[in-house]
Amino acid sequence: MKVKFTTTDCLLYKTIHALYEKVVAKKKDHSLITAHHAIADYIRGRKILCGSPWHLCDHILFISHMESESHWILGRLNIEERCMYMYNSLLTAMKDSAAIKACQPFSVLLPHFFALSDEFKKDNKPISLDPFEVVKVDGLPQQTSNDRGCFVASFAEYFIDMKPIPPIFDVEQHRDRLVVLFFKLC
Repeated sequence: MKVKFTTTDCLLYKTIHALYEKVVAKKKDHSLITAHHAIADYIRGRKILCGSPWHLCDHILFISHMESESHWILGRLNIEERCMYMYNSLLTAMKDSAAIKACQPFSVLLPHFFALSDEFKKDNKPISLDPFEVVKVDGLPQQTSNDRGCFVASFAEYFIDMKPIPPIFDVEQHRDRLVVLFFKLC
């Protein structure tokens, strides 16, 4: 069985964080969240070339930036479970806190966008506006150098291929394999 997923880009990260800052600055004014916002276009699958409408997917893969750490993480939204899984290759409680903070705009705003979309309304039940739960994925390999991009790409690839992520892997081997893959695609 293949996993049904779509991906996003770093512009969604920037867009959702900018909107989140505005909503918070205006004392949680959710009127800023509209069906015509660029984020709604991502959800409809119209914002990036390879994007799929989110209501046709089980999982949404996105990247999020931990600005305080200058570090990227992979996020995965499981739509059915209403849960966001955080794949972080830096292991400390402080870094986990920063990663959860980086995912918070997605967790808080996406339920409001889903509520605006008829495609997410099932059995005429209202959609919960409660934030999605954010869960840290444990047992991941940890980076020892500045290889966060390789880790994010590898975590996504393991999920897409429905393979368990090994607790330790050879980052050099993964980097070389990704280079060859990108070269073949060019």
